Amino acid sequence: MEITSAGTISQDHMMNFNNTYRNMKAKFRQQSDDNMYSIMAWNSILSMFQYDEKLYRPELFERILRDTGIVAVIKTTTADYTPVFCNLAGGNRYADGFFKDAICYDMTGKEYKFSDWMNNEKILVFFNNLTYTQDIFIDKYSYMLSEIDTSILSNVIFSRLKPIPVAKDKKTKSQVDVILNDLLVGKMKTILQEFDISDLVENGSAIDVVNLTDVESSKYIQYLQHLHDSIISRLYFTMGLSISDNGKQAQISIDELNKSKSASLSIIQSWFEMRKRGFDKAKEKTGEEWMFDFSDLWKSEIEQQEQNPDDVELVEEEKQDEVATPQQEEKSDE
Repeated sequence: MEITSAGTISQDHMMNFNNTYRNMKAKFRQQSDDNMYSIMAWNSILSMFQYDEKLYRPELFERILRDTGIVAVIKTTTADYTPVFCNLAGGNRYADGFFKDAICYDMTGKEYKFSDWMNNEKILVFFNNLTYTQDIFIDKYSYMLSEIDTSILSNVIFSRLKPIPVAKDKKTKSQVDVILNDLLVGKMKTILQEFDISDLVENGSAIDVVNLTDVESSKYIQYLQHLHDSIISRLYFTMGLSISDNGKQAQISIDELNKSKSASLSIIQSWFEMRKRGFDKAKEKTGEEWMFDFSDLWKSEIEQQEQNPDDVELVEEEKQDEVATPQQEEKSDE
């Protein structure tokens, strides 16, 4: 907000809705797309579980766990149960191969060391999944979605009709520019110029025109859009929230939909199981109950799978929603 010498407001930046995305350079625009899809996916997946209020910053707990595959919860000056980065390195090994020493770091960079972490009451260690690894699918699908957006935008731009006149000399160029400028501003009246427009025509044929764009290519944008929807479906399938993406199928049974959803739920069970093990161990160490469960949205998704409908129904897709193949379109054009 800027205040003028007269005491009036000249501009309120909070009400300034200039589109900064349009002004970005191509490189930064792609990075912005990556971030946009990453933020969208992270906001979804961070709402998957409900945590006990004793745990400080559950979203931080989840982010560290998914980024690194492991997280520790320890007492710090911030809170009694603070999520921190954790490395299992040094000391002897347990029977399962894990090192017995844990080296932790909080968000300020302060280091904490614990020995025999598995039996040490001062540290709670959690693993992300049954393979003890981090999640990388969000970065992958965010990258793919932003690349598809780039392709869609490129196709939109290059499908614009823009014939380019080719002038053989500066005089001809000047004459053509005058005519084009008049046409662009919508001058429909008789144009009085210092030259004869017929001079631009030699031997009865107009000047050459180059077409670098192809309006016909715009019809293929729908396939990129369909691919975009399919990748979104893959992303949320991985998070246990399956989206029915039937592609060009005219119909699909309820049983087929349920099988797809059941497969997506098997992925999130791994995440739930390993977190549940950690909180069960936390109860043994602290003697306190720890509340942990799926959030309401995921609970609802799981409950739908347990209903198992007896009747097989058919879900008809609207004719206009079907995506024809390029070969079908070419045949129809003929």
